[in-house]
Amino acid sequence: MMRSIFYGTLILGIFLSSGHAITEKDVLGTKPDPVPNLVEYLEKDGNFKILSAAIKATDFEETLKGTNSFTILAPTDDAFRKLPDSYLQLLLAPAGKQKLAGLLGLHIISGSVTVSQLFVNNKVKTFQGQEIPLEIMAGNYMFDQSKLIQANIHCSNGLVDVLDRVLMPFP
Repeated sequence: MMRSIFYGTLILGIFLSSGHAITEKDVLGTKPDPVPNLVEYLEKDGNFKILSAAIKATDFEETLKGTNSFTILAPTDDAFRKLPDSYLQLLLAPAGKQKLAGLLGLHIISGSVTVSQLFVNNKVKTFQGQEIPLEIMAGNYMFDQSKLIQANIHCSNGLVDVLDRVLMPFP
């Protein structure tokens, strides 16, 4: 105990004699970066430019920035590029806003739900109300035909699960 006080006093003395003013950062260290919300994470990551643009084009942006928890089944840009070009252009055009909102609703689950919690059942109900079949095939977690490629990315208001394909509405 005495040794700790001695070394602390010695370090403080050296610090003060160096002419350097002690700041809060010197005492407490740097603050960790704040955890982003769902929208901020998708925007910062760089693999979700199309999804981020789609969220902004619909009324989901404010909802997904808010304090309620959600889980986003997030298709990457590569997943969106697997769609026919004409269909993707239709979705992203102003006239396709309603169809785009319906498609995005398939990728949002109310609540912060981990993959292990989701796969207790063989289906999950999306924000839009449609049930997506879930199964484990050859060690891969599948959301209908979409493979999970990264799971349980924590954000301040929920989780992001990354998919290799865009979920499509069922007839």
